[in-house]
Amino acid sequence: MSKNSLNYEILVIFGGDGTINEVVNGISSYFSSRNFKILVVPIGSGNDFVKNYFSKIVLNNIESIFDKISNNDYRLIKTDLGKIVINQFNNVKIEKYFINAAGFGFDAFVAYYKEKLKFLSGLPAYFVSLVFVLLNYSSFKVIFKFSSNLIEQESLLITVANGISSGGGFYLTPDANIQDNKLDVGLIRYLNIFNIFIKLPYVLFNKTKTLTKDIKFFGIKDIDLSFDKSVFCHIDGEITEEKIIAATIRVLPNVLEIIIIEN
Repeated sequence: MSKNSLNYEILVIFGGDGTINEVVNGISSYFSSRNFKILVVPIGSGNDFVKNYFSKIVLNNIESIFDKISNNDYRLIKTDLGKIVINQFNNVKIEKYFINAAGFGFDAFVAYYKEKLKFLSGLPAYFVSLVFVLLNYSSFKVIFKFSSNLIEQESLLITVANGISSGGGFYLTPDANIQDNKLDVGLIRYLNIFNIFIKLPYVLFNKTKTLTKDIKFFGIKDIDLSFDKSVFCHIDGEITEEKIIAATIRVLPNVLEIIIIEN
């Protein structure tokens, strides 16, 4: 795919955040030399990235999409990316890119368990996974450094995001903007099972900012994270092969152009 992409100006992606992630990482070696235009047809299980911009795509009329592309009947917006280097518990380092979000802790554990569910998708799969994880989860301590700040916190989860939501509709970074040349951090302190169930609707219905005692928000250009134990990690909803003990993340401004189809 990486080599074939050089023959095309426009890449059309049928899928969700995980599929977009595969394409982005496949073409990453050409970011500095090529200007890729990407159209996302959102048929994945989560489709969080497309929530960041207004786009109407009628899935039962795919031909009209390509007609609009052929006639240049679309508009373009630039989007930032995140670049992450993870340090796995076996001290193997892996470098990847993400277009929407990277998550650590609770939500990544939920995504890990969701991958094992073959009979559900979307929010039902997340809720089933959520119940399992609630019964098998413990908190972790994280030290994170950004700008001149050094913070240590017992945490439920951390999300470093380009987009406003992840996990199929959990608004963990509601003020994020894919065009603002920065990434947003959502840090939720450790909560017991009762409080998670009580406060989950706030996260689902984009009322996260009302949970001022439980969640902290930061805007960052780059950040270093280290954990007191190995934790689950997802990158655009895709679970890393091993748990991780540290991560370094930075923003890459205005890397890709996104095609938006209008009515």
